[in-house]
Amino acid sequence: MRIPPWPHFAIWLLLLTLSSSLLSRAAGATPSCTGLPPSTLEVYGITAPQVEEVWVAAEELDRRGQIGDLFSQHTMMLTVSNIVIHFDIDHRMLLREDGSVCDAPSLVRIGLGSTRRLAFLGETATDVCVRQQMLDHEATHTRALNAVVKSFIAQQRSAFQQGMMALKQTPAPNAEVAIARWETGMRAILAEVRQQLLAAMQSANAAIESPEALTALEEACGGKIQQLEHHGTSPL
Repeated sequence: MRIPPWPHFAIWLLLLTLSSSLLSRAAGATPSCTGLPPSTLEVYGITAPQVEEVWVAAEELDRRGQIGDLFSQHTMMLTVSNIVIHFDIDHRMLLREDGSVCDAPSLVRIGLGSTRRLAFLGETATDVCVRQQMLDHEATHTRALNAVVKSFIAQQRSAFQQGMMALKQTPAPNAEVAIARWETGMRAILAEVRQQLLAAMQSANAAIESPEALTALEEACGGKIQQLEHHGTSPL
């Protein structure tokens, strides 16, 4: 799957550059930070865990979708997932002759993915075969989400690096201000990342729910799943 570039990243980067320029002028035309040591960027995926099963009344399924970031729904099952993004910065302050500082972190670590998946199963879907088929279907979703995260990291690494470069080049009057700017800048970048990652995951979810896949699921277990979906009661 080809994930498009962040739609607003170029705008965000321009605003960051302009803001840095204005801040530098306000501080007395302090020149940008240059000649800095390299910073290591580490971006890693957080693998979605095995789905946790929760049995609920069938009428509760619709409401459960409100507790997660991403969901896939069937008549007898609803699966919800969260999306998490973490970052850590090993700050490295370089003092300049004019008293200002440049923050050139030795390491920036970014982790993104999902840490929780819940499968809410309708109480009428108690048949062993039905339950297993539904969970097997959700396992396909889990694999797809993990694949999206891996692809997303590979395709967007250069955009992460551009954001880091803009932050590194911004001087600060002291270490406290430099750290605050990095924290604010990273949160702005990752808020954009989160929206783009969510859109990619939603697209992957939709692709799995093809008519062929749903027909195969309904016809599994001798058609029991289809009977449950149409009648809401166990055929046993």
